[in-house]
Amino acid sequence: MDSCGFNIEHEGKKISIATDLGEITNEVMNGLKNSKFILLEANYEPEVLRCCAYPYSVKTRIAGNRGHLSNGEAGKTITKLLKYGLENVMLGHLSKESNFPELAYKSVANELLQSGINMKDIEMSVANRLEPSKVVNI
Repeated sequence: MDSCGFNIEHEGKKISIATDLGEITNEVMNGLKNSKFILLEANYEPEVLRCCAYPYSVKTRIAGNRGHLSNGEAGKTITKLLKYGLENVMLGHLSKESNFPELAYKSVANELLQSGINMKDIEMSVANRLEPSKVVNI
């Protein structure tokens, strides 16, 4: 499975969408730098993935470098991108089996707080799976 990402620029502002990453390579990080908004994959919580009903082979693929980002990995990525002007992030592509919105938000927020980030410095939300998410102004 290949990563999926888009950068959209207009009037000097950049937004990015990044899913199916598996890992944040230097190439991906460079592509996300200077984005004001990112819809970033926060696919799974490791302990929930470990205990969910997926077969072992699927769990291994999801957690591998060609799978998906965990909540913690998303938090670390956001922490790094704050140095490059990131102002707003929407967590997306959450697994139905190994994550849920409240857990994703809390896990990513905890990662940011542990890195010394003030949550007032970033607007963060979780994409809604069943209906359109809120409008984000950049």
